[in-house]
Amino acid sequence: MHGLSQRPAALRIRAYRPGDEASILALHNRAYADHPDRSAAHWKWKHESNPLRRTDVIVAMDSQNQCCMVHAGVTLPAVLEGEPCFAGLHMDVAVAPHLRRGLGAARPLVSTMRRFVQEYGGGDTRLIWGYPEPALQRLGLRFGMFQVLRDVTLLVRDMTTALEASQTDAPANIAGLVTRTVLRFDADVDELWERCRLEVGTGVVRNASYLNWRFADHPDVAYTLLEVRSSRTNRLEGVAVYREGGWEADSLSLVEWLAPHAQLDAERALLQRVKADAMQLRRRWLVSWIAGAADLFHRFQTTHGFFVLHTPYQVTYKSWAPIARRRWLQDNWYQTMGDIDFF
Repeated sequence: MHGLSQRPAALRIRAYRPGDEASILALHNRAYADHPDRSAAHWKWKHESNPLRRTDVIVAMDSQNQCCMVHAGVTLPAVLEGEPCFAGLHMDVAVAPHLRRGLGAARPLVSTMRRFVQEYGGGDTRLIWGYPEPALQRLGLRFGMFQVLRDVTLLVRDMTTALEASQTDAPANIAGLVTRTVLRFDADVDELWERCRLEVGTGVVRNASYLNWRFADHPDVAYTLLEVRSSRTNRLEGVAVYREGGWEADSLSLVEWLAPHAQLDAERALLQRVKADAMQLRRRWLVSWIAGAADLFHRFQTTHGFFVLHTPYQVTYKSWAPIARRRWLQDNWYQTMGDIDFF
C-alpha cells in the first residue's frame, strides 16, 4: 500500500511544453483504449488552431518524462452580460491506467486539476465549464474546483410519425427566405452575431472565426452548415449546424443555433430544412440542446414538436465574476450542443 501511495507523488506537474503532444496523445489513447485513437490532426485543430491559438494544457510527467496525467481545455472569446471576456471549456482529462487505483492515486490528479484552474482561470477568463465523468466530477466538487450548473436536458423530435411526414414543408415555401448549405460561414455571420449578442448576453462568441473552427475545420466529424437569408436583400437571418449521429447512431444532432429571437420565419425555415434532411437521411430522432434561452427552449416544444429528454450529463463550472452565480447563469448562460466537445 505504501508503494501505491508514493508512486503518484513522484510525478512532476507542469504546463504544456512544445513537444509534449506525442506523449499526451499516447496517454490519451491508452486511457481511452475502447475509443478510436485521437490523432495528431485533432491535437493541432484543438490546441493550436483554436480562435485564440492558445494551448491550455497541464501535464503530470513521470521520471522518464512520459505523460501520466493530463488536464486540457480550450479558452474562447466570450461575453458576460454582453461585455467581452474569455471562457474556457475544460474537457480533456486522461489518467494512465496504472494510476487509477491505490492510496493516494487521486492526489496528483487533484493537483493537476487545481493547477489547470489556477493557470487558465481568473483574470480575463471569467468562466470555465465542462462535462466530467462522475469520478472526476466528485473530485472537482469535493475540492472546490467546480460546481454543478445544470443538467443536460435534450430536446428530441420523433421523425417517424406520419404527422411529421404530412406537415413538413419545403424550406422554400416560407416566403422571402432561402435556406441553403454552405461549406464555411462568411463575414455576414459576424454581423448576425452582433444582432444576437445582447439576446445571448452570456456565452461563447458565435462569430465566423469560432463557428468555422468548431465545425467546418473539425478533423473528425462532418458537420452540415446551414444559413437562411432574405431572398430580397440577401441578409443573413440565421444559421444552424447539424451532424449525423452524435447522441445516438440513428439520430441527427442539431448542434448549433444562432438566430434573432424575433425572427420566427427564419427559425421555422431552418427547422424545416433540418427536419427534411433528417427524414431524407432516415434518422429516427432529431436531437438538440439549447440552454439559457428559456423562451426558445419552450418554443421548440410548443411550436416545433420537440419533447424533453433528461440525460445523465451535467454541466460543471467555475466563475470568477461576482454576478455569475449558479441561479443567474442557469437563466442567462446561452449554450448549445456545440458547447459539448464530444458532440
